[in-house]
Amino acid sequence: PGLLALVGAVVLNGPVAPPGFPSIGLVAVAAVLLMAASSDGRTAARARAGSEDLRIEVDAPETQTPGRLGRILVTAVAAALAAAATVFGGPVLLASWEAAPGDPREAVRPPLAPEAALNPLGYLAAWAAEPDDPLLTVRSEEPVDLRWVALAEFTGTTWLPEGGYRAAGEVLPDPVPPPPHATGVRAEISVGDDLPGGWAPVVGVPRRVGLQPLGYDAVSGTVVSADGGIAGARYEVTGDVADWRAAELADASVPADAVFDRYRELPPGAPPVLNDVAAAVAGQGAPYERAVLLSEYLRESHYFSAQTPGGHGYANVADMLAPPGQQGGGGTSEQFASAFAMLARAAGLPSRVVVGFGSGADEGDGVRTVTTGDALAWGEVYFNGVGWVPFSVTPGEEGGDGAEESASGAAEAEAPEEADDASGADDDAGPGAPPEGETGAAPLWPFLTAGGLLLAAAAAVPALRLARSRWRLRPGVPERRVLGAWRELCDHLRQCAGAPPQPGHTVGDTVALVQALLSGEGQEWARVDLRRLAGAVNRVGFAPGAGVSATEAAHITDGVRRQSRALRRSLGRGRRLAWWFDPRPLFWRAP
Repeated sequence: PGLLALVGAVVLNGPVAPPGFPSIGLVAVAAVLLMAASSDGRTAARARAGSEDLRIEVDAPETQTPGRLGRILVTAVAAALAAAATVFGGPVLLASWEAAPGDPREAVRPPLAPEAALNPLGYLAAWAAEPDDPLLTVRSEEPVDLRWVALAEFTGTTWLPEGGYRAAGEVLPDPVPPPPHATGVRAEISVGDDLPGGWAPVVGVPRRVGLQPLGYDAVSGTVVSADGGIAGARYEVTGDVADWRAAELADASVPADAVFDRYRELPPGAPPVLNDVAAAVAGQGAPYERAVLLSEYLRESHYFSAQTPGGHGYANVADMLAPPGQQGGGGTSEQFASAFAMLARAAGLPSRVVVGFGSGADEGDGVRTVTTGDALAWGEVYFNGVGWVPFSVTPGEEGGDGAEESASGAAEAEAPEEADDASGADDDAGPGAPPEGETGAAPLWPFLTAGGLLLAAAAAVPALRLARSRWRLRPGVPERRVLGAWRELCDHLRQCAGAPPQPGHTVGDTVALVQALLSGEGQEWARVDLRRLAGAVNRVGFAPGAGVSATEAAHITDGVRRQSRALRRSLGRGRRLAWWFDPRPLFWRAP
């Protein structure tokens, strides 16, 4: 029971680490060896614990325990089977199952007041019109971009923030999956009096936030102040900033799990232009390629306009979008981030909107001031094994030089394209093409699986033969036990002689063949054992009424064990080593 509990704990360790099948295999082998080595010791201990004052002598049939070589062989086979089944069979059985330990906090609601602030996406239009109002200051060694709020639920008129906040300490849980090629960045943030809501700006994927009490949503990476508004707060934050690389994303897939359905859903009333654009721009290709094409469509066919009224619902996006190849309307990052998420969902990609801030203006000594003009929104798409990947979707201001993008400094949203340039890949090859000269290594798991199956098959032969031998010679009905001993001896004789006894051979003829092979092993004891066996077999086969006693059957099975060991010893070293791995006796017809 202790071993089973340990194995279950190692397999079901959830997303913290992959299942430790090699470790389980070593534990299983150690357990088999320990139990095999300690069996005699436990028997001796029980004997020593008995009373020394009372001794009873009884007549009992002699029993022959398996020889030392047999015990070693049985132990080795059991250990090999346990290790092979665990190391090679475990990953195959659990390949499609993701262990997810239950969270006890799901059973209760977190003690946090509902967020009373307005939708943060609705602030962007007003902030774009008045871009010089300070919101917060950031002190860090390098310029950093900040995440503020993730919005996943769309009602048709507005995007709503994630709401699964849980009370958390200063150190936050590890993200699942971890951001690729991440770099830890630390920043000190001082929030001004004009930043609304209780959402706390953070760096990348937050790992440590010096703000108490706080709530944390691990799905969206959003941090909120449990005391209410965030205005006037001062805290230190450490986060992991990912390095997105287009070459690694080119073949990434998107999840089909039901838990991601809410990131693919569009409420009723979607304008036809969404499906038209999604089909024309992103109707085919790999998921990452389709997301890139949608972001390029928005940046190249539309323009930034700070005078665009607020609003990001169906009606606002329908007025802005234009069929591919035509010039669309203008808007702020509010409209473009919303349009990208809608188009991505229309194309079957799980998406959401994120609101954040650029790095701000440098004030010297590592201090930067973030103003309303640094606020922006972008779209994100979820890829298997990678997580949420940001996409820059806001074009430059009409007639200008990309004011929105340069003001935001959102390297996080632009990272996929920058990584594409840095990879050195041929642009004409498309987003899904690997870099020149890059070749994929053949996976090792088919060879490991094949090797494990061969090892398991080789170990299964001696295990099956030993199991059949024990089944034939097990205590029970004397007549059945005698016939089992006879079949066992005939199999061993045939394996030693290389040919079966002739069909016309009697029991005496077969016994004579065994005596001839055992001439060098002590003829006298073999003659006695074989004579007893022959008589019992003839009585069971031809005189059922005569019967066989349990004591006689026990002596016969002990004798057959001795004769079998003697037959093996009569062979050469090579044949002795391969004795139990010969699969032919498993298919021989019992005499």
